[in-house]
Amino acid sequence: MATSFNGRAASGTPGPLEVLVATSLDGLPAVRADWLCVRARRGITTPNTDPDCFEKTLPALGPGVRPYVAVFRNGLGPRAIVIGRIVERPVLCRWGYLNFRTPRLRCLEIVYGGLITDGDRSACAAVAHHLRGLLETGVVEHMMINHLDLSDPMYAEVSGRGAIHEIIEPHWITRAVPGSFEQTMWHHKSKTRRNLRRLDKKLMEHFGGDATLRIYTRPEEVGSFLTDAADISKHTYQAGLGAAVMDDPKWRTILDALAQGSYFQSYVLVAGGRPIAYQQGSRSKDVLILGPTGYLPQYRSLSPGTVLYIRILKHLCDEGFTVCDWGFGDADYKRINATEYWKETTLNFYGRGLRPGIARILDVSVLAAARLTGRAAESVGLADRIKRRWRSRLSADAPNGSDPAAAGPSVAAIRRSPTPERASALASMPLARAERPSVEVAISHADVEATRSDWLSLRKRHGVATPNSDPDRYLAALRAMGDDVQPHVSIFRDGGAVRALVVGRTTRRRIRCDFGYARLSTPSLRCLDVVYGGLITDKSPATAERVLTHFESLLAQGRVDCVMINHLPVEHELQASLSMGGENLRAGVANPASLHWRFSLVPGSYEETTQHFSRKHRYNLRRTDRLLVERFSGDVNVRCFQREDQIEEFVAGAAQIAGKSYQAALGGGFSDTPLWRAIVQCEARLGRWRSYVLECAGEPIAYQLGVVYGETYFLEATGHLTNYESFSPGTVLLLRVIQDLCEARLSRIDYGFGDAEYKRIYGTESSAERTLRVYGRRVRPSVARIMDVGTLAASGLAKRFGRSVGVLEKVKKKWRAGLNR
Repeated sequence: MATSFNGRAASGTPGPLEVLVATSLDGLPAVRADWLCVRARRGITTPNTDPDCFEKTLPALGPGVRPYVAVFRNGLGPRAIVIGRIVERPVLCRWGYLNFRTPRLRCLEIVYGGLITDGDRSACAAVAHHLRGLLETGVVEHMMINHLDLSDPMYAEVSGRGAIHEIIEPHWITRAVPGSFEQTMWHHKSKTRRNLRRLDKKLMEHFGGDATLRIYTRPEEVGSFLTDAADISKHTYQAGLGAAVMDDPKWRTILDALAQGSYFQSYVLVAGGRPIAYQQGSRSKDVLILGPTGYLPQYRSLSPGTVLYIRILKHLCDEGFTVCDWGFGDADYKRINATEYWKETTLNFYGRGLRPGIARILDVSVLAAARLTGRAAESVGLADRIKRRWRSRLSADAPNGSDPAAAGPSVAAIRRSPTPERASALASMPLARAERPSVEVAISHADVEATRSDWLSLRKRHGVATPNSDPDRYLAALRAMGDDVQPHVSIFRDGGAVRALVVGRTTRRRIRCDFGYARLSTPSLRCLDVVYGGLITDKSPATAERVLTHFESLLAQGRVDCVMINHLPVEHELQASLSMGGENLRAGVANPASLHWRFSLVPGSYEETTQHFSRKHRYNLRRTDRLLVERFSGDVNVRCFQREDQIEEFVAGAAQIAGKSYQAALGGGFSDTPLWRAIVQCEARLGRWRSYVLECAGEPIAYQLGVVYGETYFLEATGHLTNYESFSPGTVLLLRVIQDLCEARLSRIDYGFGDAEYKRIYGTESSAERTLRVYGRRVRPSVARIMDVGTLAASGLAKRFGRSVGVLEKVKKKWRAGLNR
């Protein structure tokens, strides 16, 4: 069957794309050459998309399963391919371990990696148009795209068109160093490596040294592997879920096809003459893709899954492999042992008609219920307990209801929650240099002073220049906050060298949950607030693990109820770990990411600095300044404040302006408080303070409070009188400040937290940040977490609705106008 896509032609090529479709085994040879060509161009070697493997495994899926392979080509050859299969079946909707089934539908299942394009937008659009046509014309009633990588250009084309997203999950891999198992394991901290060696030794001792790894790669070995794996699988909870390798025709056909294509590579751990753990795998050049896995639950205390994985990884290093791919799904043991990941999701689409309509409603409802109950269970600390109880019921012989957890590294053995004694020792360790890994926590002003040299050294080494994490500024602010706020500065050492720094403060307070400009407050909690720029590490996985363990210990022992990391860059090495949590650390509650804007200056030249603006925009800027000057008959002056003896005058003028703005009503912006005075006095004393006031006819109408660190001007607060808003006093002041900073030969303006229209206009670069809150598992922090998650979800829903109907900005302006005095 052939059709054509008459949209925009592919880049650099004339004419539309022709679509060639094979819907039977007899039709596959017609598209085979193009199929292989597309795979080769993109360097794809995975078994799922291999034509031979695809064809040979199709019969194992049942008599009613037909292939569906569509090739998109033009005069320069194939540009894209869709690899799938059509089958009539109900759609499975999962709610935890409960399964609901929709009415039977004619389904197109696109295999993992089965959407392959050359990356050109027109080719992606052609594929998306073709797939939509299948649903709209009733060729299929349901379409599933399995585990689509969110970075794939096809995701942008198909994700927003009626798609139902299953849970977005990370896909983990471990990078191996060919020929060196020791270097491969170096991403683990030394304690973890010791634990892994100890686990292997413990299993060997239990079985009197009789524990070996069997490797299956040849076609004639498929039967032996199936026998061994099935003997283990029947005792595991995975068998109850249909996710285990069994000795049946389906698995035999699949593994035979893999073996004939030289993809088959699986493992069994044999101890005391009996198979106790297995790992099914597929080889793709120098990558091992892991599939179903399991182990005998009666040997759980010996961590056979961990031992099996470590021995597999050693074998991969010896054989020159570069990647161990953990396959689909997220799990604690994958996070611990993996070195990197990407995100992927499965997308479901439904056609028109009664049956697809009913199926869609059921799918959406079950998915929403699963997400809601999952978040609620996680918030109150019941998710893991429910999971263990359910798995123990599915397991054939889990002793005493214990959890026959998924095969893999034993998380409890590798990353145990610290004992009360160890947690106390960590928190009260004296500030002395250690020659072994240690964490020193300064909880008094004197102890903080003792850390100054290491603190400054680490900031300089990693190029951190944020004002909030400067020791002088930090201590000045801390003293102004009163006795209820205590310092908490943690320094992580290894062999005497400083590896990481956490700069925070502890206090008892309520977490603010914002719904627009309305505010809710949680129960009072003991909080550790990590200041902006106060989480600095050497970026190594081992150091990151130590920082996470430190947070775990503080929360587990109730020393704090919540750890808040303010404005953490999304690319920070701890962002993913804190967001996803782990066995002993709850997943963090994260505000939506916001942009942090900066503006590059040309030292000494205001004209060159503004050259990137359009000619019309530069004209409008000059006109805005001229109109303000004309309004006040030329009596317009910008004053710069830098000395300590100018503090009182600046505070009086700035507070007068700020007090009449909506920020003051919200508790934001500048105000005449002990905290702001302490900050200004500290910065002025150290020669870093640089603030401005715009005076018109002798009246202060706009201000900027800023500090200079190195060659960067950090704008910390700004405001203007709203009764002069039509003359844009804030814009006039900003442009005159930019001119002054150019003359002072500074190279950059940092606009500080939050996104705003003026920052986008007068910004040249940005980075994304988000504030994270990690809660403990006791009652009060659990209640606070539920409130936090619920408010964020409601706020996000309201914002999306406001944008969709075009009233969001109107509501903002109305609310702010009501707050202005």
